[in-house]
Amino acid sequence: MAQRVLKIVASTAQPTADDYTDPIHWLSATLKGNGATLDVLLRGNAVSYLLRPPAPPQTDEDDVAGLVRKGVGVFYLREDVAARGIPQSELIDGAQPIAHAALPTMLSAYDQIWHW
Repeated sequence: MAQRVLKIVASTAQPTADDYTDPIHWLSATLKGNGATLDVLLRGNAVSYLLRPPAPPQTDEDDVAGLVRKGVGVFYLREDVAARGIPQSELIDGAQPIAHAALPTMLSAYDQIWHW
């Protein structure tokens, strides 16, 4: 039986404001493409990956929206988005909010948790 994996990303690796790609997202897309049961939780500064880019990324797999399209469950901490003043209208479609208080229940549903 495949193990369920939750990858928690708390920081960004964006060298510029125009670069919406990240090697961690590429790894997630690759693992999902090879049959892994993988979800992603964005928290802290990593919630900025949820912003709609001003232009489409170069490849479909290099952004969080691409992960959603591949069937990866993408979650984010509602409080972290609010703390950064990010309006819901600026977030990509398909990402699911979760309250900080609901984290223990969410985490208990996974066999492995990877924190980046």
